[in-house]
Amino acid sequence: MDSISEKFAKLGCDNAPGQETLQKETPLDLRGPRLSGAPVDFSHGDVDAFEPLPGSLEVFTSGFYKGGKQAYTEYRGKNSIRREVAEKLAAFTGASIDPDTNLILTPGTQGALFLAMGALVAKGDRVAIVEPDYFANRKLVEFFDGSLVPIPMNYYESPEKSGIDLASLEAAFKSGVKLFLFSNPNNPTGAVYSYDEICSIAALAKNMTPPFW
Repeated sequence: MDSISEKFAKLGCDNAPGQETLQKETPLDLRGPRLSGAPVDFSHGDVDAFEPLPGSLEVFTSGFYKGGKQAYTEYRGKNSIRREVAEKLAAFTGASIDPDTNLILTPGTQGALFLAMGALVAKGDRVAIVEPDYFANRKLVEFFDGSLVPIPMNYYESPEKSGIDLASLEAAFKSGVKLFLFSNPNNPTGAVYSYDEICSIAALAKNMTPPFW
């Protein structure tokens, strides 16, 4: 078996959670009481929940008629789009965003996660992840041959915050964890990290790990 086949075999699954029903397989046994009514699959945006943004068709049509002029862009993404995104991010966060060095445009979150993890995780690197959390986080660590360090999140016991175990996260950093990966709001629980939790995570990451650049 070649190395890439070994990597995919290590993932141990053909579908992400929620897709088993679409593939006519046994659905996941999710926690909590079963609700009455017709089942709805929220796992991959299969629900027709949002109307297209106003002007979407016009933008698509304009791009279609531009044709080959937009076939290829810079690897980071089209410069004009990066500059527009940088301005909006700077206005939202209050931080300076350089479109030439701080941004890469990707075809969705999965592409962004893959690039980020590929840049930061080498074989044997210890990576802390929240349990539970976004399914792809664990699989990306495994794909890049990293070592998983689980961090508990007691969301049932913390109605005003996510319930992440910050003591466990601090111990993980002290033990040599290189990277902490988490989603906010948490997927799949929907728990939202409080301001204090985010500040604590940032302080731990700053004080416990060496800079990457």
